[in-house]
Amino acid sequence: MKTKVQILGLLLLISSQTFAQFISGRLTDDAQHPVEFANVVLLSLPDSSFIQGTVTSASGSFQLSSGGKSGHLLRISCIGYTTFYQKCMVGDIGTISLSLDTQILDEVVVKASLPATRLRGDALVTNVQSGVLAKAGSGIDVLDKIPGITRKEKGLFEVFGKGVPLIYINGRQVRDNSELESLRSEDIKEVEVITNPGAKYDATVQAVIRVKTIKRQGDGFGFNLRSSYSQWDQTDLMEEVNLNYRKNGLDIFGSYVYSYTESYRLGYLNQTTYADKRWVQDVVMREPNKRIQQHRIVTGLNYQLADNHSVGARYTYEASPARDNQSTSISDIRTDNKVYDHLYTVNDETVAPVSSHRLNLYYTGKANDLEIDFNADYYTNKSNLSAHITEESEKYEDREVQSLSLVNNDLLAAKLILSYPLLDGSFTWGGEYTHTKRNDDYLTKQSYVPTSYSLMKESNISAFAEYRRKLHFGQLSASVRYEHVEFNYFANGERVNEQSRKYDNWFPNLSFSATLGKVQTQLSYTVKTQRPTYRQLSNSMFYANRFTYETGNPGLKPAIFHNITLDGSWKFLHASVSYQMQKSPIFYWNRLMENTPGASVFYYVNLNKLPSLQTMISATPEFGCWLPRFTIGFQKQWFSVVSGGETLSLNKPLWSFDWSNTFKMPGNYLLNVDYFTMSTGHSANMYTDQWRHRLGVSIRKGFFHDALNVTLGMRDILYKQSGVGIAYTPNIRLWVNNQFDTREVYVTLRYTFNAGKDKYKGTGAGAETLRRL
Repeated sequence: MKTKVQILGLLLLISSQTFAQFISGRLTDDAQHPVEFANVVLLSLPDSSFIQGTVTSASGSFQLSSGGKSGHLLRISCIGYTTFYQKCMVGDIGTISLSLDTQILDEVVVKASLPATRLRGDALVTNVQSGVLAKAGSGIDVLDKIPGITRKEKGLFEVFGKGVPLIYINGRQVRDNSELESLRSEDIKEVEVITNPGAKYDATVQAVIRVKTIKRQGDGFGFNLRSSYSQWDQTDLMEEVNLNYRKNGLDIFGSYVYSYTESYRLGYLNQTTYADKRWVQDVVMREPNKRIQQHRIVTGLNYQLADNHSVGARYTYEASPARDNQSTSISDIRTDNKVYDHLYTVNDETVAPVSSHRLNLYYTGKANDLEIDFNADYYTNKSNLSAHITEESEKYEDREVQSLSLVNNDLLAAKLILSYPLLDGSFTWGGEYTHTKRNDDYLTKQSYVPTSYSLMKESNISAFAEYRRKLHFGQLSASVRYEHVEFNYFANGERVNEQSRKYDNWFPNLSFSATLGKVQTQLSYTVKTQRPTYRQLSNSMFYANRFTYETGNPGLKPAIFHNITLDGSWKFLHASVSYQMQKSPIFYWNRLMENTPGASVFYYVNLNKLPSLQTMISATPEFGCWLPRFTIGFQKQWFSVVSGGETLSLNKPLWSFDWSNTFKMPGNYLLNVDYFTMSTGHSANMYTDQWRHRLGVSIRKGFFHDALNVTLGMRDILYKQSGVGIAYTPNIRLWVNNQFDTREVYVTLRYTFNAGKDKYKGTGAGAETLRRL
């Protein structure tokens, strides 16, 4: 350790002593926005021989070694800008403003600009600020139109072939989609989609979306108000106020969001169980009016101590009042095509008031060339759910099941990231510590399911290192993450040794990007993991009816993913091919229940492996007032399962087609028509046996110089968004058709005064563990 400190001190000393041998500066465009990833080359005079080259950072800055020569010429080039030349001396040459490249051809002015979507570094970057996406509405509306991102039910997003991503706004992780709803599209500069995140992210993170906003200047008080109302069979609404005060280096912010949602679910289920006999259940489930209210209060401050030093704190309080839900189900049970029983089940649930608290503290700074980013987080929440199930049987005894579920989560996390220029590249290293504790108690009055008391404690200590360097023929990035995880499981107050375990894993990441003519390419390899959620690890058993139970599996192991991805971009076209091998993948499975004929328990299990291939082609052309986006996706797996004594090959591919259209209408109106469809096919041990369709339309208009914006639209016009699928396990084939109230007409109003986003730079720690909770 002493040797490492000495080496770091030597590097800092050398850096300070040789500062005068470097040439540094910063690039901006005509609007004073930083120009990143521009090529900066230092040439010697008078022979113009090459000395050194680099690319600008996210802030537009660059630094080059003079090579000990006296005469220098800078050559700066970037797509969409005029190539710039300047003689320079050693030292800081200040800010250079690049001009857009404009060509005049036969009285028609053709202005060059950056492609709407392009590969840059480790990300697929979509420019929002200078395009029509700046008028899309909210952050959610913008993400809905980004290539490779698909919006799912209830506002969730998926990155194609990678699942649910972590989403960041200016480096701070988004905990609730209302934050994206709060973000105006006019405030977004660009969106980056990373399909192979590096070692500084948790090893479970397979995709990241980074949203960067425009840096608003000026001091004073600002606010924006938003009101959204949706109606069809049910009512949804959201009211929001955001406040911000900026003065010199002080930034104080706060927000309040109230949301009210009503949902409806109608489900049809056919369950065939292969046991002593062939048992068949036909079930109709109804949850007619589920109402949820939520309050979210955020407050915090950010203080700029100096040009390169910031500290801040952010507190988030979320609460939901108590609510009652009721669902019913009617079940017809047959054995070998003979009527066995008829059940009528009513489930009355009472959810006690739920609240959560989260505190984030951060510091960011720069000491000479060493960049420092530190975050600490604390999170706690409690939930209390009581259920009363009454089950009437036509032929056998009636049942009554009363249960109480108590869950208490606590998390403490810290993360440190350091960056330093090294050997004409950038070296980043750091560590993260996360400690979680979860109490999960399940109490019942009857003997149909057991009472259980469980405590789970997990500590994760990780270290990571990443090196990036610009080469003459491309850019190389290599990183590795080491994680030591200790998981301790306690049942009824006693530590269970066979379910408590330790993991020590290395997760490498390697990528290389290059430009071949006008085609940008990137090849990457990464190893990731999927840890079971705490719900999947629970030993509590839940009662659905006398033939169906559900529980967790404390013996689950993490799954390991090996992924190779090739990306390419040319003008408005982007293509991606990815091959993934999952080892010990986690499946939703079942087993027969002992001493209860026809009954089964659903739980989670690790299987051997699951190979798959994903490809995507996206096009974002522009035709005058029409701006379409086409995305075609293809997913195929190779997997077999024995179900009901029959070996099934679940290899049918899934196709998807996403067609987004924006039309610039007279009178400054924007019309959006979006269509998405997905074919039948297999995923894991599921088969989607009906095509899904989603069609939406909206129109937006700004008033009073865009201070007031009004959006009117309709979602899921065809009412075909809900899916139908079949799950295959050794003893069961389960067909499910769930229908939700996804069709609705909505109107959104937003008023903004002195718009400005807060300058909070905290990124948070323990992100993936918090999501598992």
